Amino acid sequence: MKIDKFEIINDISSNNIKLINFLDIFAKFSQNTKDMTEFMYLNENISQSFFKLTDLKKENLEDILDILKLIKDKSKKEDLDIYGEEVERGINEINWLIEEKNLYQNIFQEFDNKNVLDKNSIVNELYRNEDASQSQYLIRTFSNKLWKELDEETIVNFLNGLDFYYLSNEAYFFILPACIRYGLKKFEDNEQLDYLIFFLSDKERVNYADEKIKILVVSYLNLLKKLNFSGYFEKEEKECLELWK
Repeated sequence: MKIDKFEIINDISSNNIKLINFLDIFAKFSQNTKDMTEFMYLNENISQSFFKLTDLKKENLEDILDILKLIKDKSKKEDLDIYGEEVERGINEINWLIEEKNLYQNIFQEFDNKNVLDKNSIVNELYRNEDASQSQYLIRTFSNKLWKELDEETIVNFLNGLDFYYLSNEAYFFILPACIRYGLKKFEDNEQLDYLIFFLSDKERVNYADEKIKILVVSYLNLLKKLNFSGYFEKEEKECLELWK
């Protein structure tokens, strides 16, 4: 996405075709768009280019935000009557995307450690002898690895298995940052990470979570709440957020 900042701000008015074309990025999503089949979240209040913007780096998003704020501050009222809705939508969405990029980065900063799980610390003692094959799968999948080394396929398959209760508390909290990492990554690809909310909704685990884990989960859920996609922050997500607050 190439943006010529000078040509946009050189004439901040509805007469500047470059400015109008720039703001068209943040035009309201139309259900008549050709991309309808690719658009998972049927929410008419977000821009038609939202998921293209997720590909931008944080510094590029910050540049776009500066342009939008300048347009808002320098535009005449009659011009804002024409394109003010796009400006406000753009500011809200770019702010959200910057926050999402910050959260993704913070996961690596806050949980940047060299800890690995010992094979004897992965399976909950209560279920260690219940299903030998399941225990061996978890041990084989998660032992002697950094959480950052867990790839997307591993996390997707694990969540689809729905056998979270087999994990010890240590293993559960070890895996959690990787799950949220791929939850964000899937979101940027206009997809959902199945069963992530179910994984996060374990009431017993919350009692043993440290402050860093709680902040991470609440930040992730609040981010979803702010954007408020249709079908994406519903009853289960609301209850999960209340659980972790």
